Amino acid sequence: MTPAEANAVRWDQGPSPFYEVWYLIAVEHSTGDGFWIRYTLLNPLAGRPETGATAWFGYTCRSDPTRSVTITQPYPTGAFAAPVGSVSLRFAAPAGDRGDATPECVWNDRQLSGGIAASATTRGHSASWTLRFDADAIAVHRLMPSWLRRFSDRRTALTIPYPRLAVDGEVTVDGRLIELVRATGHQAHHWGRARADAWDWAHCAHFEDDPDAVVEALAPHLAGGRRLTFVNLHLRDRVYRCERPGEVIRNRSSSGLGWWRFVGNEARTRIEAEFVVAPDLMLPFTYVAPSYGRSRCWNSQIADCLVRVIENGREALVLRSRGKASAEMHRSRLEDLPYESWARESASPPRPLAVSGQPR
Repeated sequence: MTPAEANAVRWDQGPSPFYEVWYLIAVEHSTGDGFWIRYTLLNPLAGRPETGATAWFGYTCRSDPTRSVTITQPYPTGAFAAPVGSVSLRFAAPAGDRGDATPECVWNDRQLSGGIAASATTRGHSASWTLRFDADAIAVHRLMPSWLRRFSDRRTALTIPYPRLAVDGEVTVDGRLIELVRATGHQAHHWGRARADAWDWAHCAHFEDDPDAVVEALAPHLAGGRRLTFVNLHLRDRVYRCERPGEVIRNRSSSGLGWWRFVGNEARTRIEAEFVVAPDLMLPFTYVAPSYGRSRCWNSQIADCLVRVIENGREALVLRSRGKASAEMHRSRLEDLPYESWARESASPPRPLAVSGQPR
């Protein structure tokens, strides 16, 4: 599967319940600020207020979390185009009662532009973007093992067409222009008829110790509090896939607001991947499923990551990334999201990652 094939529109233009998501994550080098831009479809022909298309914009200000922004702009049925099989999206609503047109949002292959105007629903915040990205020649990554995709793809499919990329362009947040020059990031595309009720996910492709390494971890939650945990580590000369049925039973994951830990096994090799970020540097959004159930998502684009490869009980490799990892928690029941009651001003940072017992 090529990146263009992985990114192609899957919605068949029909009325059945369906969701589809394209997103781009980027981290600006000089400030460490993060950007998360999503174009989504949800039951596109249903005609309900929460359905149609939506542009999402998230901005994480590392130096001052109170300046971080999470806003959305909905587009009703008839105000968007997403031709099946193309990598071309256009969200463009007609002018409102005051004659002010809702900004047009376009995604065309590896270029995207758009904006969200200030309004009462955005709490006065606004954003616009004109971006393009170039990617390394890395194969498309699938987030579920092939043996499970035979069943899971009937419900939802998860792909990362561009696991590592560089972003150029301009973003304006609340009137402040930010220029992106070779900003690091990745781009993903997901679609399906339903979402898992809860999950933990993390991705990093920008390591100080090995610029070719990519780690991906996913832990969908099952009924009864159980989790399936998958961990893949891509290196220049080999790939560790901790996803065979017998290994998945041994894999483990845990999380709290601002930290994630995934442990995967492949034969006698153990992969330990930890992600950590201050809780006030996570962006909150509310998701709506094709069944119209609401859930809460907390996402970071600027987490730290530490990966250890343990071979036959000995540490064989350590990978570190500071502020360039992405991680997410998603819960259908808000009470299942640990520490959500922490206020920004009182949030305590999680523990630092350590290597061989020494603080980072």
